[in-house]
Amino acid sequence: MSEKPRASWDNALDLLVQWHEERRPKVGRAVLRFIESELRLMTPALVRRSWPDDLVEDALQDFLVRLVEHRLPSDIADLRAYLRRAFGNHCIDSYRARARKRETSLESSAVDWERPQEPAASPLDAVLRDEQRARVQAALVRLSLADRVVLKLELAPEWLEEEEVAWLAERTASSRREIREAIDVADDMYALTRIFDPGDDDPDDPEARRMRMERFRRRRARAREKLRALLEEDGA
Repeated sequence: MSEKPRASWDNALDLLVQWHEERRPKVGRAVLRFIESELRLMTPALVRRSWPDDLVEDALQDFLVRLVEHRLPSDIADLRAYLRRAFGNHCIDSYRARARKRETSLESSAVDWERPQEPAASPLDAVLRDEQRARVQAALVRLSLADRVVLKLELAPEWLEEEEVAWLAERTASSRREIREAIDVADDMYALTRIFDPGDDDPDDPEARRMRMERFRRRRARAREKLRALLEEDGA
């Protein structure tokens, strides 16, 4: 029995090429599961915070089907940056398409990388449809409370549960209602860091802001790695 491939940013492009050449289900599942988990973390903040869940999920799954059905350009130097940009553009196009209630052409830096007309034709379509948000939420539950909070603040503040809101309230000497209200009015990630990491630093001090954001990025990166490991473990 052949060993199941382990996907990472180091080999994801090679695995996608291998999938398109050989159509091996194990290869397709491994690389698509990895990219799906990464794209969930890459979803633009405005999209995460303001779109309906079904629209976010539709945009993600449609983009994954495009990856399954159509080859990417062969000269991509940084797949992660390429997919981040392409997925962001795809989200914008999906929103415009729904707003106009008609299909729009998808912008892409690859001229011959077009949107598939029949997503159901993909041999991995059933797998992709089954592995939706529930898998991420199930993995989040297994993280520590602090890790869950730092990721939810970035990914989806509306996912915060009462226990997590209470934890934030205790850290900031606030009420749960005040925390909910502060999250609702937060207009950028810096505002959310002040909820997660309270302090008396001057918000108008550029160096203090930089240090705060860097501290939050490091904390978030550790939590992301733990979440990614759990998602890979679940997909093994």
